[in-house]
Amino acid sequence: MSNPLNPQVPKGQFAIIQVELRTGIVLTIEGVRYTGQGERFLFFETLDAASKKSRDIIRLNPEIECAIQDDQNRQVATIRDESHVGAIREQARKAREQKQKWWKFW
Repeated sequence: MSNPLNPQVPKGQFAIIQVELRTGIVLTIEGVRYTGQGERFLFFETLDAASKKSRDIIRLNPEIECAIQDDQNRQVATIRDESHVGAIREQARKAREQKQKWWKFW
């Protein structure tokens, strides 16, 4: 029995799933949040073709990361803009530093 959360990847092919980098929310192939409607997976004959498409998607929107799965539903690659990931981590660090510790109120 197949898992409805995973794509039915044809033998020898690869699937891309897009997610929001900050939240991990799954997106449709159009780049909008998946709410049960729309296609979630793009299919490719080769890993190179899937990787190239993933880089193209991320070039257009660095807030997205792409996971590539093989025909055994194994994640074989994650493509993201690492410089953007660093910027997000830096923003989170600064936000944590700006919060005053509870014991400093006394």
